[in-house]
Amino acid sequence: MIEVVPPVASEPLPAPPVDSRISAVGVAIFAVGLAMPTYLALSMIGSVINFALSVVLAQLGLLAVVVIVLRLSRRSIARFTGLAGSRPRAYLLGAAVGLGNTLLFNGPLHVFARQFFPEWLVKMFDMSELLRRMDFTPLETGTFFVAAVLMAPIIEELLFRGVFFRGLAQWNPRWAAVITAVVFSAYHLDPVGFLARLQIGLLLAWLFWRTKSLGACIAAHAANNLFAVGGMLLFANSDHDPTEPVTLVDWIPVLAVGALIFVPAVVALMRSAPSDLALPADDPEAPRRSFFAEVLPWATALMMLIALVLRLDGAGAQLTIIDLTNPLRAAKTPLEHHEREVLQRMRRGARKGTGSVSGYTELRRELARREGR
Repeated sequence: MIEVVPPVASEPLPAPPVDSRISAVGVAIFAVGLAMPTYLALSMIGSVINFALSVVLAQLGLLAVVVIVLRLSRRSIARFTGLAGSRPRAYLLGAAVGLGNTLLFNGPLHVFARQFFPEWLVKMFDMSELLRRMDFTPLETGTFFVAAVLMAPIIEELLFRGVFFRGLAQWNPRWAAVITAVVFSAYHLDPVGFLARLQIGLLLAWLFWRTKSLGACIAAHAANNLFAVGGMLLFANSDHDPTEPVTLVDWIPVLAVGALIFVPAVVALMRSAPSDLALPADDPEAPRRSFFAEVLPWATALMMLIALVLRLDGAGAQLTIIDLTNPLRAAKTPLEHHEREVLQRMRRGARKGTGSVSGYTELRRELARREGR
């Protein structure tokens, strides 16, 4: 007689882990909603103390928001944003796309958009004009360059592409690209350059979607800023910036060079497999973290930085407040040009300690009263 052995019941498969975190879309919206007031507040505080500091403070504020929001939502910063796993090829092609786009599309678009705004508004948001008035020391020039060319591409890409676009793309990639590009451009608070930044915002969103690599976006952003900021700093005291051609004939070689860089880089990107550009990234759930333990170090560091700059450049902060409270119009007559030159020399001396802050203050107030301001 054959004995029938009943089958042994197999162990049920474990249920897949439940993700208890805030959704990526929620994280994206919350991060950008917190980043905007943080950026504005730190920019205003920094601009009163020192313009170069304001750029650094604003970028550090954005980085703090990214780090705090992702860590509190139990996400890995490097993995969630796509920063981890970017291959060298992604950085090289991203830099080529960014530089080619600046020459072929973004630069001409920015110059073209200026034609539709009044001259006073163009001058107000012209960074070259601002740098001429700032009278930067070598240290401030270096600080501004590092903040604009290194810090801004990394931190802004972490926020806008790594968090904002990455999160919204789970809802709708096309609308995510448009929304993030609009917010990215608006965040710069420059109506004259809005269209140009909208264009590069759309390009960076496409680049992130195509490569799955934040490194490519950082490289493209850095190449754009290096060309723009480098030209402004090199020719800040010149009447003409050769990086911004005037006539159509002058634009032809710029557009040709841009096309020679941009088109091959895009073709190479389209022919590359995703694995050639970045390693596949997952999004594991990180341990729960304390709110105060995450926020306190950043708040302390920012306050210490402000205190340090005030200690090292108290006269500069005082002079900046005098300038803000006694605004002057753009010089129109030879006499006004001469007065501005004298005022600038007095300001330089007062900041270095070889001149009088009170003497500068009296002259500045007198000129402001004469102009009815």
